[in-house]
Amino acid sequence: MGRKTLVDGKGIFPFPFICDNMNRKKLILLVLTVFLTAGIVGAQDQLPINPAPGYYGNVIVNGQQAPPGTTIIAKIAGEERGSITTSVSGSYGDDPGPSKLWVTGYRNEIGSSVTFYMSSVAAQQTANFTEAETINRVESILHNPFRGRTRRN
Repeated sequence: MGRKTLVDGKGIFPFPFICDNMNRKKLILLVLTVFLTAGIVGAQDQLPINPAPGYYGNVIVNGQQAPPGTTIIAKIAGEERGSITTSVSGSYGDDPGPSKLWVTGYRNEIGSSVTFYMSSVAAQQTANFTEAETINRVESILHNPFRGRTRRN
């Protein structure tokens, strides 16, 4: 005649092993543990890397050292993740020293490409996004396609 169901005061249960309260509590605890563990593992990929990796190096624009006051912006997947303004000709950040282009990101982005921009133009060199506390030297060379011409919008 089909499957037998057991009835208690709270409803109908098609699985006999769930009928007593102790087994039901164990099952609920097991299910919650599985979902909670899966949620924690997934959330770890979205944890920001702290401290952020730092980048420094030389910066050349159209064959010349970039002047002091040049702003360099780092992007991952088109999203701005850090910037630095040069204080001396031809370089950004220092090594050793505390001044770096600190690039923020998440664990699941390690190995992603970091693109460097000056005046909204991407440099030829890119770098990989690295682990926390790493220091990376990246030579940024920019050839401005608008040099010597009037830029049209």
